[in-house]
Amino acid sequence: MMAIVVSLLDSDSDDEVRVKEVTPIKRRKVEHRQGQAAGVPRAARQLVVEESKPIEKVISLSSSDDDASDIDDIEVQHQLEQDPVLRKAQELLRKVQSPSHAASNDYAAAPYATSLALATILIHRACRTIASNGSNVISLDSDDESKPPAPLSATPGLLTLHLHWTTEDGGRKKDTLTMRETDAFQGLLDQFCAKYRAPVDATRFVFDAAPLPPFENPKDMEVEDGDSIDVIVDWHRAKVAKAADNAIRIKIRRRGTKKKDVFTIAPELHIAKLLASFCSIHNLRPDEVVLKFLGEVMQLDRTVESYLLDDNDVVDAETSVAQELEPDDPNTVKVSVRLSPKETETHRIVLAAKVETLVAKLCAKLNVEASQIQLQIDGEAMHPQQPFTTYDLEGDELIDVTVLR
Repeated sequence: MMAIVVSLLDSDSDDEVRVKEVTPIKRRKVEHRQGQAAGVPRAARQLVVEESKPIEKVISLSSSDDDASDIDDIEVQHQLEQDPVLRKAQELLRKVQSPSHAASNDYAAAPYATSLALATILIHRACRTIASNGSNVISLDSDDESKPPAPLSATPGLLTLHLHWTTEDGGRKKDTLTMRETDAFQGLLDQFCAKYRAPVDATRFVFDAAPLPPFENPKDMEVEDGDSIDVIVDWHRAKVAKAADNAIRIKIRRRGTKKKDVFTIAPELHIAKLLASFCSIHNLRPDEVVLKFLGEVMQLDRTVESYLLDDNDVVDAETSVAQELEPDDPNTVKVSVRLSPKETETHRIVLAAKVETLVAKLCAKLNVEASQIQLQIDGEAMHPQQPFTTYDLEGDELIDVTVLR
């Protein structure tokens, strides 16, 4: 485009300029061949020519795409001809190139240099105006104009989800949170509950009228970027004190899995409340679950703060009622469970409990499904739905375990 501007400024008339003699290319080689006028100050010699000699081509360009560039050249040159700033620059240059400015005295050199500087500024201003106005901008730096610029892509796998819920006072609120499509919803649930101080054990997600389990992820549940999720918070069932600034977040890990549930609870509450919250999420009965901390069974009548728990502690949950109760409890007996010819364990069971409670504990230990375990006592198969009292246990009986593969 600068080549076209120079061609216009060197013209002594307003006749139509031959556009095809100046063609823009991506990589330009410019050769300046100018005559020098005698008796003209050094700063002005590049733009002053002798009237007796015709001006040769000031800029020599070469291109293999002349025909394809003619239409763009005409449009750009037309914009340059109509530009008022460029017209002023042309008038100044014509005055500078006139014989009256070609004097060699010092008094003529200063106005000439000033006019030349002003014309140069106007030229650059006109070029910037044309370049910023539109689509006919000639690129000189691109190596391959056929390739469009690559669009900036968003972070892969990152979803923006819109959450809607009802507050405790009945109002409606919404928020936007982000998560990765392969992360479990438990992380989003923890993030929401921590931000709005909602009880984790009484909060659940619903998408398209179907619940979103905390251990599932958006990719498996077909939740996409921009989807809306309803958050259901049971404020009436939640017992966690809102004003408890010292509330702690306890992680409960179900034995046999790597997933962890996070619960916010006040330190003065009992372990029984923590157990009830865990069972409500996993649809378990409290008498079928045992909570352990550092390998010891946690007593339900003790408070959370009595165990000195903090946000970094992890409590293990075992699905069984075969708790380590006091030996003198008349409702419990000790039995030996033979897992293999070389491995036997001792368990204390509740006589009124069902056999499935012992099966559940063995499933957690052996990492198998309940349908794969069969129990026998004295050669008789034990049914999971029958209570232990059906088999007349008195204590120290031997129960054989068979694992179906």
